[in-house]
Amino acid sequence: MSWNHEHRDGVDVLSLIGYLRDEAVDRLTGAVGWVLARSTGPITVDITGLRGWSAAGEQAVHAVEQLRAHPSPLALCGLERLPAAGITGERLAPLSLYPDLATALRDLGTSSR
Repeated sequence: MSWNHEHRDGVDVLSLIGYLRDEAVDRLTGAVGWVLARSTGPITVDITGLRGWSAAGEQAVHAVEQLRAHPSPLALCGLERLPAAGITGERLAPLSLYPDLATALRDLGTSSR
């Protein structure tokens, strides 16, 4: 798994790419921490680039729970593409769930103005 961070339309986007296996758990946790340390506005985690994940990898997505302490709007997009038994909007609240990055950017860009 690899990750990328970019600032788009006033939103920090953490994109995850590849396959989230057990050995990528620490990398994902570090990526979330890295973005948290640098972001002052809305954040979205885009998992549309993930091709799949192991059981431990699915649990690693909960690393985004660190984002709960962030004062700005938060989003996770692309969850519908992958089977996720334990990942729900209620579990990740206050993160908003979006089907894709464009929708998240449109909504977060509007809510952050």
